[in-house]
Amino acid sequence: MKKLWIQYIMVILSAAMMLAVVPDFSDLIKSAQAQPDWQTDIPSEEETEFGDFVLPIPNEDQLSSVYLASDTERMSSMLRSLFTSMPASSKSSSSTSRVSSKLSSSSVIQDPTASMPPIPSSKPSSSSSLFTSSAVSATSSGSSEVGEKVWVTVNGKQQELALLEVLPQIVENEIGSSSEPEALKAQAVAAHTFIRYYNDRDSAPAVSLKAVYPANQAKMDAAIRAVADKIMTVGGKAVYTPYCASSAGKTNSSVDVWGGNLSHLVSVESKYDSQDTKNWGTRKTMSVSEVKSLLETKGGITVSGKPEEWFKIINYTAGGYNKNMSVCGQTQCTINGKTQTITGRVLRENILSLRSAKFDVKVEGDSFIFTTYGYGHGVGMPQIGANLYAKNEKWSYQQILTHYYTGVTITTLK
Repeated sequence: MKKLWIQYIMVILSAAMMLAVVPDFSDLIKSAQAQPDWQTDIPSEEETEFGDFVLPIPNEDQLSSVYLASDTERMSSMLRSLFTSMPASSKSSSSTSRVSSKLSSSSVIQDPTASMPPIPSSKPSSSSSLFTSSAVSATSSGSSEVGEKVWVTVNGKQQELALLEVLPQIVENEIGSSSEPEALKAQAVAAHTFIRYYNDRDSAPAVSLKAVYPANQAKMDAAIRAVADKIMTVGGKAVYTPYCASSAGKTNSSVDVWGGNLSHLVSVESKYDSQDTKNWGTRKTMSVSEVKSLLETKGGITVSGKPEEWFKIINYTAGGYNKNMSVCGQTQCTINGKTQTITGRVLRENILSLRSAKFDVKVEGDSFIFTTYGYGHGVGMPQIGANLYAKNEKWSYQQILTHYYTGVTITTLK
């Protein structure tokens, strides 16, 4: 019996030594794991600077629950709790940079789970609401102190984090703190609503975080605090609020892109998006042989005839994007073994990796030139449009949001 106790103590001491030397070993394991490809609407990783960080309209039966903590993470958490007096290493403090309660930030958050409690073993339930009546309290200055927490997925890990910690970094990543203050507010409300929509369905949406540019920290702080207690609702419930970088002059309706007919996601004008020189009239050149290979290997399309006659636009979406198309006379393709109708969106996302489904096609010599207009799926609020409406027409965030999300009510959480 005495021998067993000695062995037990040796195991505990060994674990303590391991934590002292490598306190973030579980984080190393997590960083080595492959990240899920949730950004299904992104052409390629280098083009994800902002815009399409949203999922298509979720199927209610497919909404995910909060992940169970892995055995390694649970063991790491248990051992840490046994040795709370142990000093954290410099690596630990640098790898877990998080925004303070004053909304300050010094580096991009790569994995907030490093300094968070273990993920609960069950998804958030309606019986323990994430948003209690005491979560929001108005201050004398008219701003809000929001103590609520939200469920989000960062780098494939689901966590319950303070809204004021993640919201400014989502906004920085999506639209950038150099944008107009009213555009920052509009983006913050859209992102908050997006998260709330999923949380209300016991799911944690994936988000990407970026540290606020230091010179713009005060501006970001003011914008976030002014609207942190605001979301968009229809019938008293948070709605699905996708956004994109820029549109093709008009936004797309949800029914034209994902097939879900939502009254607040219809096509509306976004007249300033053509001023987005980076994403308007962008040319992508590919060789004829490369396009042929992509069509055959990724789309299962039999390629024949003159290259000039391969692509034909059959009709357009309400927003002016390429809708149904034919390729070499065919109107169907095969993506991952599934037969699909050929559309501008399918060609953009699944085969050609273009910035927008609004594109022209031209052949010059042995090359195809694809010219795109806008960046992203085009549904909801284009960030370029929001920023330029705020700059050129002095629109408030309320005007921006109710323009792009028709029929919504901007609701104050209580």
